[in-house]
Amino acid sequence: MIAMALMGVAGYGAIFFFPSVPVFIVATAFVIPFFQSVSSLIFVGVRAESATLPGREAAAINATVRAFMSASWLIIPAAMGLAFAGSARMMGAWGVAGLCARPSLMHLCVAQSPADMFWTERRSISG
Repeated sequence: MIAMALMGVAGYGAIFFFPSVPVFIVATAFVIPFFQSVSSLIFVGVRAESATLPGREAAAINATVRAFMSASWLIIPAAMGLAFAGSARMMGAWGVAGLCARPSLMHLCVAQSPADMFWTERRSISG
């Protein structure tokens, strides 16, 4: 998963730093799709890690992770639209996408599993 998250940083960054048609085609067709699979793998990992928990607890964990992952699809497009509304070019959006892929990469590098990510956050919130 770390390699796939790194591909997102590389793919989005390549489009931003080297704006050309061939770079765009290669990045969107061959590099960025690997990054897009990280979300699905996070869901799979959370489900596998929570499989031994009681039903309600496992369902709560899965629902929370899905809600946070889904929130990004609501917040980021709106924020990008507002940020670049007055801009003549949208190239900055590719740079922002590359920056947004970095936390995914960094989180995967330090976390042992997706469930560990959830429990660490839950403990820090609950005190």
